Amino acid sequence: MRLVIAIAFTLQSSAIVAPAQQPTAKTNTSIADAGTRTSSSRIPTNEAIDFAGFVKLTQSLRHIRESRRVPIATFNEMSRDPNTIILDTRSKRAFDLVHVAGAVHLNFSDFTSDKLRKVIPNKQTRILIYCNNNFKQPDAPTESPRAIGSDATPDSDEDADETDDFVEGTTNKLPTLALNIPTFVNLYGYGYTNVYELADQLELNDGRLTLARPGFTNRR
Repeated sequence: MRLVIAIAFTLQSSAIVAPAQQPTAKTNTSIADAGTRTSSSRIPTNEAIDFAGFVKLTQSLRHIRESRRVPIATFNEMSRDPNTIILDTRSKRAFDLVHVAGAVHLNFSDFTSDKLRKVIPNKQTRILIYCNNNFKQPDAPTESPRAIGSDATPDSDEDADETDDFVEGTTNKLPTLALNIPTFVNLYGYGYTNVYELADQLELNDGRLTLARPGFTNRR
């Protein structure tokens, strides 16, 4: 009889204790949620920055951009058209080290309506773009690309240093952060819709790729 009473008392105690623990958990969750809401409500609104708009624009251009990626043979052929420019949006240092021959430069971080207007004749102009991720180092590190104003291979310590700089000027970004992607999106956002992107990733000594090295030429 005593055993039965003890078991009944234990079960009754558990039933009383369990519900008492639940409100505590709910209370803690409510406190955390309230803290998040309070923190979020303090973040100011900045109408000059529209992340949602950028995402929407990027998504709308997904298939358009894919249809505008061209191989190097087409890129070269297009570049000879008088209503076409090659736009290099990398840093000024990278451009000065090496760039596709005939390219004009405007740093991506300097994109504004006024600056784009000064570089691009009009919004019907065909624009060819490329970035460091279109380049890769050749399998044989001693081989140099076909470049304007440079020797075929380095034959001194000074030339070797220049080759190191050249390599630095063509270092790839992470694939998801390749400069071609935001460049394409931004040009469209500013109303320049006749944009084509170099599709290939080419070794720097690829004979189809003509590169200029004004920074090195000026030092000689």
